[in-house]
Amino acid sequence: MRSVAARIYPARRVLELNPHRLAQLPETRSETVFHELIHVWLYVQGLAAGHTALFRGKMAERGHAHTRYGRAADVQCPRHEYPGSS
Repeated sequence: MRSVAARIYPARRVLELNPHRLAQLPETRSETVFHELIHVWLYVQGLAAGHTALFRGKMAERGHAHTRYGRAADVQCPRHEYPGSS
C-alpha cells in the first residue's frame, strides 16, 4: 500500500491504514477513516461499495468532498485529495 492512505475489505470487516501516508497528511486521518467507513456502510446495506454516486452523496451529506485520484502539491501522487491537503 504505497499511494493510498487506507483501504477497506468490507466482507472481512478489515480497515488497513497506511501510517506513512497518514503521517504526510495528519489532518486527513479522520477524513480517511470516514471515507472508508462509508464503503462499509454501503456494503452492509447490500449496495455497491465502490465510489458510486451514492458514495459521493454520502460524503457530500456530511460536508466532505470526494476527489478520486486527486493530486496535492505537498505529497507525491496521492490517490485521494482531502480537504487541507493542498
